Amino acid sequence: MQKALDPLPVGRRRKPAGERKPREERWSELLDVAARIFARSGYDATSLQDIADELGMLKGSLYYYITTKGDLLAHLLRNAHEQGIRNIQPIAEGAGNPIERLAQMIRTHANYVCTDRDRTAVFLHERKRLTPEQRKDFLGDEHAYRRFFEAVITDGQREGLVRSELDPKLVALCLLGSLNSVYQWYKQSGEFSADAIGDTFVMSWLAGITTPAGAAVVGIMSTAAARKPRKPPGS
Repeated sequence: MQKALDPLPVGRRRKPAGERKPREERWSELLDVAARIFARSGYDATSLQDIADELGMLKGSLYYYITTKGDLLAHLLRNAHEQGIRNIQPIAEGAGNPIERLAQMIRTHANYVCTDRDRTAVFLHERKRLTPEQRKDFLGDEHAYRRFFEAVITDGQREGLVRSELDPKLVALCLLGSLNSVYQWYKQSGEFSADAIGDTFVMSWLAGITTPAGAAVVGIMSTAAARKPRKPPGS
């Protein structure tokens, strides 16, 4: 009798039991695949069968890791949130003056948005699907990330490096909103690199919120002066 063909495309065929990956590795892969498909197709249009097919495993095997599609989304959002905190917290609480730390935080956030566009897209668009209870259980203080920026901006005001009339929360909200929008147009093979985007955010944003003393920390004042048109003699 002819052997039945595996209905999965090449590269997605189910692996024999002896080739199965360790649980932690498979869990990480599951989150990566879920992020990719949710970002590409949207949460509503994605089924657990789609995710199982992409992984090359039986749909029933997914229930070893999750209970529902909503459960998978909640775990993915927590994963994205925790990764962001791990990236930013050591910088916010680390060495350096507030302007140096803020500049590094901006570059780090820009790099994360550019290198993990899928998780960024899912976190921004699908977070609203969580119930208040799920938000508390999976995200804890979901505003913790923003508050790291607020704290550093406040430190900058205390040290006379950030303009005192600015509201730290509003500055953080505007800054992160601008940074998060990058995923919509950034392309890995595009004209602008992640580093160039981060540097541009640093120079443009810090120019707007720093005092002259703060601007001098990152060389903004000298850069601006070098580009400023010279007045002709006698003018």
